[in-house]
Amino acid sequence: NESTLDISSVTTWVNKHLWTKLARREDQPIYFKSGQTPLIFDPMSTIGFGYASCTGTSILFCNALRSVGVPARVAGTPAWYGNRTQGNHNWVEVLVPNQESWEWKFLEPSPALPDVDTLENEPCHRWFCDASRFPSSKVYAATLSSDSETYFPLAWEWDCRDVPAEDRTAYYGRICGSCNNDNDEEG
Repeated sequence: NESTLDISSVTTWVNKHLWTKLARREDQPIYFKSGQTPLIFDPMSTIGFGYASCTGTSILFCNALRSVGVPARVAGTPAWYGNRTQGNHNWVEVLVPNQESWEWKFLEPSPALPDVDTLENEPCHRWFCDASRFPSSKVYAATLSSDSETYFPLAWEWDCRDVPAEDRTAYYGRICGSCNNDNDEEG
């Protein structure tokens, strides 16, 4: 499908080049540094400091995709296995055509990875897409809908209900349910 190719190509290009194009110096790209949220997670702070954790890199990547017309949103889990002490993780979903409808596909911002992630990569190749994590790890995707009754729990401000969301747990349970990854390192 031509639209899929366009969205996929643009998404790959942005994920490959964003981190050097917005860096303070091209030879020092924006990089992943864990434990930065909530101090560094907005796009300007990520650019200014030159690093962010998964939340900051996902928000910057999502905003960059939207700025070039790619429908994107931040997704993630506020607590692995439903246990806040197990950490959280965020990534990006992109809306792509699928035969006669549209579907959200997911990928990781590249700073935390050895290679550029693309929409064509198999979901099971992503470290977090593992049957053992779902459905006990709830997954949410931020939405712009102010009438949503579901909210995205923020790992750093657990009682905040300000971010409307869609519960994506069933989707990730279905997609990652067949994965048997042994890689449990955080991305």
